[in-house]
Amino acid sequence: MNLDLKLPKTQSLSFNYDKEADVLYLSFGEPKAAITLDCGNDFLLRYDETDQEIKGITLLNFFQKIKNGLSE
Repeated sequence: MNLDLKLPKTQSLSFNYDKEADVLYLSFGEPKAAITLDCGNDFLLRYDETDQEIKGITLLNFFQKIKNGLSE
């Protein structure tokens, strides 16, 4: 699979942290449905399949990684 992903054109960034699941969601512009690409190490990238623009980032086990000094 060859992806040519683009940085978002929007300058707005929103985030939401789910404490129970320990997940940080970052969205460029308004959150919207997107394709999720698992990049490994609990890092997920969301992008629009049509224009290949990055729509957001999801960081799993966020607080645990911060607490462990990102050593994982």
